[in-house]
Amino acid sequence: KDPAAGPPGACGRCDLRRRNASSRAAWKEQRTVLAVDGFAPQTAPQKRSRMNIAQIMLPKVCTVLLHEYSIVRQGLEVMRDFAVPVLNEASGYVGSVSEEGFLRRVRSAGSMELRAHERYRVALLVRRDFCPPLPIEAEDAKVIDASMNQNFVSIVDGRGALCGILARHAVIGCLARRTARWRCACL
Repeated sequence: KDPAAGPPGACGRCDLRRRNASSRAAWKEQRTVLAVDGFAPQTAPQKRSRMNIAQIMLPKVCTVLLHEYSIVRQGLEVMRDFAVPVLNEASGYVGSVSEEGFLRRVRSAGSMELRAHERYRVALLVRRDFCPPLPIEAEDAKVIDASMNQNFVSIVDGRGALCGILARHAVIGCLARRTARWRCACL
């Protein structure tokens, strides 16, 4: 038996991980650039494991959403989830409207008839502070923190346009797959 193979009972994955860690350390040492002409030494950027938001989010085309100019009746007809993202004319994310907003509108109108709600626009119900959006290149910590506080996170691009929504169960599934990859099989 090879004494460098690790303790008895260690699986091949653990051994491979140990060898990869030592080769990464050697690679970092080799990649250090020597100071030339008075410049400070630099190292190669470290590769970080990041959550690929674009891969796990629900795209905008598959999402129920409303526009500011939509009437409350349309919102009541499509409301299936806890909240619905609302967009402006330029497809920019404005905020979200929740069940609570619709219920308040129904109660203040005093009528359960859908026709009675055709005069009001969804723009009156939007809560701009509810479900704040995250950029598509957001860090893992911010995504996890936001998904702990709300059922979904709206994802926007650099222009502020909605790309899609990131559900809490998608974040949990991504984290579970990531930890399963690093879990030792021999424990």
